Amino acid sequence: MEKIPVSVVILTFNNAKTIAAAVQSVQRFDQVLAVDSGSSDETLSILKALDVEIIECEWLGYARQRQAAIAYCRHHWVFFLDSDESADPALVDTIAEKIQQTELAALSVPIHEHFMGIPNHAWTKRCHKVRVFRQSKAGIPVFSVHEGVVVRGPVVEVSAVIHHYGEKDIATKLEKIHTYATLSAQDKLQHGQNPSWLRLLTALPLGFIKSYLLRRQCFSGKRGLIAAVHNGYYAFLKQAKLYELKAEVASSKSQANQH
Repeated sequence: MEKIPVSVVILTFNNAKTIAAAVQSVQRFDQVLAVDSGSSDETLSILKALDVEIIECEWLGYARQRQAAIAYCRHHWVFFLDSDESADPALVDTIAEKIQQTELAALSVPIHEHFMGIPNHAWTKRCHKVRVFRQSKAGIPVFSVHEGVVVRGPVVEVSAVIHHYGEKDIATKLEKIHTYATLSAQDKLQHGQNPSWLRLLTALPLGFIKSYLLRRQCFSGKRGLIAAVHNGYYAFLKQAKLYELKAEVASSKSQANQH
């Protein structure tokens, strides 16, 4: 079977439990590139047993790591896949078809979340992300977390999905929440955002309502309720950590002035 002329980029770090499924889901593409930032588990040995190009690179942050990876991509079209995800076969077919459209700049792909080992209900609203793009029409702004792709040109939303298996249990979700909230707060501080009573008071309930009702987690039963509460907590924690960082900066300035 002829390979699809797309470069797939997967960032890896200690992903032995999920990396094989991720790579196997994109075997039809001509180049699969794993950028590893110092894995100490079986990730590298698994990758070496598969048809993957491996680049070892110290961790630069999500956005800069992806920027560095693009330099090794030999195709005009790039597909970003996370190490705890897999591309649905229908998505692979869709990409093969859509990249033939010369005017197209990118594809926005829905993420089908699996929480606590079970996929969300089909009626749950899925987040769309630009994951497939033409190099000449895209850029990656530098943020500490939730990095995205900025596209210049037509973007098509597709229906075929990426499956995300990263939140396999509550402990993993909480760990990610704390990590991402810290990085997000650092970004907010850097961009001059200030914590406020209003944000601290409303972040949790509004985050819960958005997740449970607007994004329709309510259809996933008890798991949906648990996920929505965690998502509300994440919204609150970003503001709480921003308050903490601002307080630390103010304290450091005060001590410097006293000296």
